[in-house]
Amino acid sequence: TYETMDYSAWDFIRFMDRKIAKRTEIPAVDVWYGVMKSEYEQSAALRYEMAGLEDNYPEFKAVMEEYRDGVYLFDISNKEVWGRAVSDTIGLQSYYQENTNSYMQPEKAWAWVVRVDDALLSKKVGKVLVQAYKKGWDFSELKLALDKKFGSEVRLDSNAYAKGMDPFVDDAEWVPGFLGEVWLEGEIGCCAYVWIKGIVEPEPYALEDVRGKVISDYQVFLEDAWVKQLRARYKVRVFED
Repeated sequence: TYETMDYSAWDFIRFMDRKIAKRTEIPAVDVWYGVMKSEYEQSAALRYEMAGLEDNYPEFKAVMEEYRDGVYLFDISNKEVWGRAVSDTIGLQSYYQENTNSYMQPEKAWAWVVRVDDALLSKKVGKVLVQAYKKGWDFSELKLALDKKFGSEVRLDSNAYAKGMDPFVDDAEWVPGFLGEVWLEGEIGCCAYVWIKGIVEPEPYALEDVRGKVISDYQVFLEDAWVKQLRARYKVRVFED
């Protein structure tokens, strides 16, 4: 017996067995027994001290209680909030459908942009565009005419542009059918013709395109609902000390 903890002979024998398994040479029995007895007593004292840490050291007890509470809170939060937000695909889809206004794409202008590297060619490019506008050329016809007449000095792009994607489109008048020359303020020799083909109205992103954001918002939603449920079920008491 050490202090208030009991140790049997079998405990001592098992301790020696583990020690023997790690040695390549065994000393004389009386020497070995003395060494093992001393080490076992030290081990018993250490185990006794470890078992009483929380009773003997209030600060350590407080740390351990905080740690256990943290582990418990993490486990239950993972079950009720984080893990559920990822695994509950039906709930996630339902939350997304109810909050699609939070995941809207911006308004976009569907435009053809003719970029002119040499400002001296601007008027000549403009004449080709006026011809295309009057004759109703499609994108391929316009590209063929520009490539044939100007080669690499003129580039034609087509895209749905949101604000901030292209400075030339940003400065154009967002009205279907608008065709005009746009110069960037402060930029010498930098111009383009912008032809607004149509306006793409705002619409929700597909769930797969914003899944990470939706999961994050769904977690916040689940956590708020869980906290409200807990507050309704249990009375909150705050200890000021």
